[in-house]
Amino acid sequence: ISEMLSNVTGVQTDAYFKRRYERACANPGHAVTLSMDGTSISTYSSTILDAAWGHAKQNPELKQVNYMAVVDHETGDVVYATSYDGSINDKAILPTIYERMRNAGLSLENNILVTDRGFNSIYNTQLAINLEIKYLQFMSINQQGTQEQFRRKKQLLTDPIAGRLSGFEHLSACTVEDMWSQATDAGPVSVRAQMHLYRNHAVAEFEINRLCKDVDAVL
Repeated sequence: ISEMLSNVTGVQTDAYFKRRYERACANPGHAVTLSMDGTSISTYSSTILDAAWGHAKQNPELKQVNYMAVVDHETGDVVYATSYDGSINDKAILPTIYERMRNAGLSLENNILVTDRGFNSIYNTQLAINLEIKYLQFMSINQQGTQEQFRRKKQLLTDPIAGRLSGFEHLSACTVEDMWSQATDAGPVSVRAQMHLYRNHAVAEFEINRLCKDVDAVL
């Protein structure tokens, strides 16, 4: 396998993924949602350049290689994939992934890029805005700005009727404005972004019951 892969050039790989990407984006009627996620794979190899010591969840005694896959959310087709240093976390690698995708000929102009909370940072959000990328970034509930918005919208989100998300039995939701700035040749320009808040009433009730059981056990 190593001998076979050694004959595949970066140019060939980029051309391959560009064709897969163009097939996913063939329908110009709507923006194509691309879901991005990474994983770590432990390795005994001493020749893989990307193998490095990282925060391995399995086999911590081994080096690991990180892989990123970008998937067409509608079809499940992989439109781009790449490996990178096993010591680099998701937040730090995301700007590089954007750059690699663009260098491979993926325009990203008519896409919505979706990342989980592991990729979220102020820098990455600002970069997406500056690059004019359409994005959905999941955020950690522990971030101060997120907690503040939940406190402000608590009454609406805890109301199972007023805040109910259409089509979902146990979800309440609301959207708040989130102000950012965009870097331009003429200087920064104010941009209106949006933060979407959700509350799952079934999960919330389960968590409350579990907390009560823990308190009873302590008492």
